[in-house]
Amino acid sequence: MTSEVDIANMALQAMGTRSTISDFSEQSNEAYNVNMLYARARDSLMTQAFWNFTRATRALSVLKAWPGTPENPSVTGATAWSSDWPPPPWLYEYAYPADCLRARYVVPQQYYDTMPNPPLTSAPGVVNWYSFTGTPVKFVVASDTISETVQNVILTNQPQAILVYIRRVTNPDLWQPNFVDALVYNLAARLTIPLKGDRNLMADNYKLSAQYVQEAQLMDANEGLASTESMPDWMQIRGIGSSWEGYNV
Repeated sequence: MTSEVDIANMALQAMGTRSTISDFSEQSNEAYNVNMLYARARDSLMTQAFWNFTRATRALSVLKAWPGTPENPSVTGATAWSSDWPPPPWLYEYAYPADCLRARYVVPQQYYDTMPNPPLTSAPGVVNWYSFTGTPVKFVVASDTISETVQNVILTNQPQAILVYIRRVTNPDLWQPNFVDALVYNLAARLTIPLKGDRNLMADNYKLSAQYVQEAQLMDANEGLASTESMPDWMQIRGIGSSWEGYNV
């Protein structure tokens, strides 16, 4: 398996140095710069494409809710906005996941329903299923002071919100090969100035990294579900269809 040290040494090779490192914490100029730049290069690269291995889904934790919502049914009689509530015009404020690098979209909450089997089925009775309503809902990422600490939050009007986001994945064993290649050249580009001082080489390595990112976008799109432009009526009636066209799900 490719380790973080292997990636660092490949980056050093790509930027033209014959030096290698055995550990990020060793006492060398190469290790010092790798240790300073590696995590930033990795996290930045993960946000540049919808890598399949970074996709994560989480039910969000409510931090604040507008008075009158089920989460905050109290009626205060206040005539002015309070910082105890989400900022207008949002009804809910949710905690930003600690491992989130980039929020992609908020998913409406599922619901459980039953309906009679439609005609032309072999099993009369009722059908029980989980379903989702509507399209992904609007949200914004903001900051707020929670327990005297400024932190990122997610504002939306969606109750019981579910977030689909780009997760920070630090284990190289979970990475796609083209992400490893992109990271090697991205890290090499960042290391070029402090170790070599060659701006042309830096630019070349950034171009190579961008090529692998573009390649990954095409591969990941082909690996996902194909969109259906026309959904049969019988599928829509049974809750199988949805209006998610245009979203990279």
